[in-house]
Amino acid sequence: MLPLVSPNPSNMKTIVLACLVAIAVAAPQLQEREVVLLRDDRITNEDGTFSYALEADNGINTAVEGAVGSAGQINQAGSYTYGCAIYFFQLSEITNG
Repeated sequence: MLPLVSPNPSNMKTIVLACLVAIAVAAPQLQEREVVLLRDDRITNEDGTFSYALEADNGINTAVEGAVGSAGQINQAGSYTYGCAIYFFQLSEITNG
């Protein structure tokens, strides 16, 4: 039989540190890449109406139209597309100018 020996705290710290380093090295690395705009259309009119449409090569696509409402608020509606998911929104914001 082997004699029971109490663990050495410095050895345990080394083992824990080695495990943390192994986890950090094994973690997936993020790849940076430049996103290219395929379309960037923006229109702003003097009466407060506006629209914009953006499309990027990574699948992001957005189109928004807006106008000033009867109480001076900005009413806008549009859509966002990211990857294969599509999100639609309608936002009404009241601003005190």
